Amino acid sequence: MVTVMVTAMDMGMGMVTVQIKMMKYVCYIMFIYLTCYLSTLKAAAEWEYLNSLTVNTQLTDNQDLSESGDTGLSLGVRPKITAKAEGSHLTLLGSYSPAFILSNGDKKTDINHYLDSSMTTELINQFLYIDAAARASMVQISNRENTSFTTVATDNQNNLAQNFSLQVSPYITQKINNYANFNLRTTFDTVIVSGNRSQESRSYGVNMSLANGLFFNRIQWSLGVNYNKLTYQKDETNLTRLSNQDSTRSDIRAFTGYRYDNQWLFGINFGYEEYNIQTNRAEPSKAYYGFRINWLPTTRTQMSFNYEKRGFGNAWDINLAHEFKRGKISISYDTQLQDSRTEQLGYLLVLTDNNGDRFGALVNQALFDSIADNDERFDKFTASSISGEYFLQNNLEVAYTLVGRRNTFSSTFNFIKREFQIRNITENDYQIRFNWLHQFSERLSSNFGLMNRLLTDNRIKDTNTWSVLLGGSMAVNTKSS
Repeated sequence: MVTVMVTAMDMGMGMVTVQIKMMKYVCYIMFIYLTCYLSTLKAAAEWEYLNSLTVNTQLTDNQDLSESGDTGLSLGVRPKITAKAEGSHLTLLGSYSPAFILSNGDKKTDINHYLDSSMTTELINQFLYIDAAARASMVQISNRENTSFTTVATDNQNNLAQNFSLQVSPYITQKINNYANFNLRTTFDTVIVSGNRSQESRSYGVNMSLANGLFFNRIQWSLGVNYNKLTYQKDETNLTRLSNQDSTRSDIRAFTGYRYDNQWLFGINFGYEEYNIQTNRAEPSKAYYGFRINWLPTTRTQMSFNYEKRGFGNAWDINLAHEFKRGKISISYDTQLQDSRTEQLGYLLVLTDNNGDRFGALVNQALFDSIADNDERFDKFTASSISGEYFLQNNLEVAYTLVGRRNTFSSTFNFIKREFQIRNITENDYQIRFNWLHQFSERLSSNFGLMNRLLTDNRIKDTNTWSVLLGGSMAVNTKSS
């Protein structure tokens, strides 16, 4: 696989294409085998189900981010089923929810589909695995319109399109005695946007890494190679599309560090990355370097500071978090070259615990609780839209959460700066969100949310939006088998 990556970066893409196609056929064979294997799971695994119903209403004073500001009011009803299956070599997690939306100005009831499912299976003991995920969600048609991402009540239904994604990722992992850990992962995925054929896309990638084992107590090191190719659906009616261009990304990276004690880690990282993307800004491909500092004074406090000099500029990744007895405060700041498709696709759930157990019961339960969560809340606005344009994003977030016996209160502030790589647009996005959850009983809860968003743009006038969310959730029944 090192030969594949070096050839990709120095001698062209011919050999990579041939080997990637071979991997695709191998992946298809694995998927067929996995389908047959799943048919025997019901008898061998423990199943857990949770059914629920959520009703929410949302009011927004500026639903389309216009200067006049049209008021939007919506009502949503969402039934939801969540299931978990655990076997000795396979874990399934999934939830499906159709959301029925009725909003002012809309003469029909919209139905939005939400699916969040993932799977991990072990085909060869402690060697060969497959991760897979399938998702359905809603994506913005234009990121210049206001669309609050609560899955029940949505203030601007006309700015949403149904989005589907599928990921399959076979990989191998191997310990080389206690000296090193080797991983080789291939990933195939596809994204489909309903009613927008030119936005259909698929990608495949290869990632290989070699990292230190337990033999190296204080010295930390790792080597990695990554390659990804993205292809959009050809559309003869949209030959002039600007932002949805095929692209390739590859990089070779290395890290070495020293763990001073149980609290401090100091390290440096360097590598070379190559981006073949459409951009009107500085060339992002070049060698890069940086340093890392991690500090863990207690189990409740942690800090990490990462800096890299990249082709697109300075990249930061700073995190500080402290947990109290009944709360948590966190501050983070990061810089990354992002694209809307990555945000739409989501990520594969990695089912591992602190001991490396890929089928850890505590981890699976935490993930099950996460996707079974019915309490609607205001989440961070993103630039995710059906456009595949790359943008450089700087994100500052300050968050505080207070947890009581029956009440959970959270407040979050975000400042997000986005520099779009094709249209030369710069956005400054300020967001303040308050969410309050009250638990009447184990199965019944209510929620209240308040949000303010100020969006500035170098093309048009600033827009300011207030939104209020009110609703409740009820778990209908739970059962195990």
